[in-house]
Amino acid sequence: MPENQHSSFLKELRKLWLGAFYFVLVAGYYSYWHFKSIAIFAFRLGALSIVSFSTIHLEMEVIAHFTKGVWIDAITLWIAIHMQDRPKLALFLTIVFVTAIASLIIHNLREAMQRKHGYLFARRLCEYMNTCRSLGTVTPAETIKHALELFHSIFKHTHIKHVSIHRLVGETLTINKTEVFPAEDDESYYIPLTKATGIAGKVCDDANIRYVPRVYFPFGTKRRYLPTAFFPNAIVFVSRTKEVPGSSLKDLTLIHSRPETNVFEISKKGRIPFKACLSVPMFSDPKACTAVLNFDFDTVDPLDEAGISIAAVLGLLLGEGLGHPLQGEGNNKKN
Repeated sequence: MPENQHSSFLKELRKLWLGAFYFVLVAGYYSYWHFKSIAIFAFRLGALSIVSFSTIHLEMEVIAHFTKGVWIDAITLWIAIHMQDRPKLALFLTIVFVTAIASLIIHNLREAMQRKHGYLFARRLCEYMNTCRSLGTVTPAETIKHALELFHSIFKHTHIKHVSIHRLVGETLTINKTEVFPAEDDESYYIPLTKATGIAGKVCDDANIRYVPRVYFPFGTKRRYLPTAFFPNAIVFVSRTKEVPGSSLKDLTLIHSRPETNVFEISKKGRIPFKACLSVPMFSDPKACTAVLNFDFDTVDPLDEAGISIAAVLGLLLGEGLGHPLQGEGNNKKN
């Protein structure tokens, strides 16, 4: 085989190997994301079981002390002797116990904060209905600016960076500098998109939510001396409605249907001003998506299904409540 053909063959083989490795990486990560909630539940259940077993052992010692129960003393003594004979096992069980305690403490703290975040969402939603839906009191631009600030505050605990709106004009989606909160001076944030191109363009095209949990893997940003892969892949969510038996209600559920690879590219300036992002459709026209509400974050994988559902509701509310201003204000050109 000539040398140039051999070199070409090696290049093609390397390309195929890298492609296969990247496919496995993407499939593995999004399989993890799909089962993440189940894995977290199993981990917490295991931690609770470990702490419960340790508590039962302690209760046995207390009962033995007060009741003079010989059989309980025998069990606790057997456990103590085996721990002395196996110091590595004792160390391992100690680490497992401490880890279980720490995970339960973190879980309880997060649950306590979750109530606070749920209350904040209700407050901000009431404020939106009382202020932003009263379009006669302020200009449409002021209404949108206030709505974006409200939405930003709802996700403040997730390290959110910006909330913005892509508007569709013809076949092009653009962000007006007045429709970003907080203000952003980086010009790479305002790159126009054609329909079906980029995250917002794809959302506008098929009206399905897209969530990019991370832009780089395995780190949140590109590292100079550590291998970091560009990871422009999204999870596509579709909505499903199911009748509730014995009721007129309908159960609306978001289902992450599939991963979608290479949903955007790095700009010519070579940087991406966020670590994760979410785009949800806005419907000022019931038959078509006419704008896209964007959330971008300064941390990787900040949202779960509940947070994505909240963002979807905000997109529907803003699209419905401000449908006419979105189409008639005429401020889609970039400043």
